[in-house]
Amino acid sequence: MVAERIAAELVGREPGATFDGRGGCFLELGNGPAGYASGDFYAEGAPRIRMRRPGPHWHLAKVAFERYWMRRWF
Repeated sequence: MVAERIAAELVGREPGATFDGRGGCFLELGNGPAGYASGDFYAEGAPRIRMRRPGPHWHLAKVAFERYWMRRWF
């Protein structure tokens, strides 16, 4: 989204992409397990974030996610 907005401004277009406040990320804990957190950072009143219970399955999901994007980019 940020790259799209910068590119639009560089070529003189009105940026169209906006951030809706939702996102998520893997949290590497070391020695095997990882966690995952996601939520709405712009939620009314206060951010609403959910942290999933850490475990080795989240680490495997993180590795799969990284491999997917590495294959797309390279």
